[in-house]
Amino acid sequence: MAVRSVTKPLLAGVCAVCGLGGGAALADTQTLFQAGPWSAFGGTSDDGTKVCGIDTQNADSTKFFFIKYFQGSDELETDAVKTTWNIPDGANVPLTLKLGANSPWSATGDGSGTEVTWFVPSDAVDDFQKEFEFSRAMVLSFDSGNEAPWRFDLSGSYEAFQAFYHCVAIISGGDQPTQPYGQSTAPPAATQPYAAPSSPTAPDTSPSVKPKYQSL
Repeated sequence: MAVRSVTKPLLAGVCAVCGLGGGAALADTQTLFQAGPWSAFGGTSDDGTKVCGIDTQNADSTKFFFIKYFQGSDELETDAVKTTWNIPDGANVPLTLKLGANSPWSATGDGSGTEVTWFVPSDAVDDFQKEFEFSRAMVLSFDSGNEAPWRFDLSGSYEAFQAFYHCVAIISGGDQPTQPYGQSTAPPAATQPYAAPSSPTAPDTSPSVKPKYQSL
């Protein structure tokens, strides 16, 4: 069986693992949709970069899996996080991801602390998306060390990825709402009986069970 590689030179991108690992956390995000064990979220990272993602976790909330898109990027960032890991910074972590009965994907992740990060390049995203949406199960295997394979249910993955895709389209400027008036004749903003807060309170972004659908 052919093994397809999604490895490319790792970029020093933002790590958005909601405070579970190193790097910058998601400063202000909200759940957009939840289907089965999968949630779609959107918001901003600590440095203000807009981000969309989907995530899931195991039953005892010790293992987490994320797929994220940062505005301006041409690839997807993927993270595996386990609260008991202690990985040296910059460690190479070879891994294999199998979606349903499809040929496995291989990558060499960048390990640090409690997480491993790798990327799906733009020319592989379409195939990756189709397999993720239409498979029933996902197995993530670590080809070194003594970590046992992770198994995740992909029930709801189609709906969650569609919500994720919609979020990506919005922050990429491709899906803006239409208006029945021209910009030059836009009605004035309505008055409000309160002053807007100087900075919004960051919601709890821990990958826990999340509320049902919220509009973008």
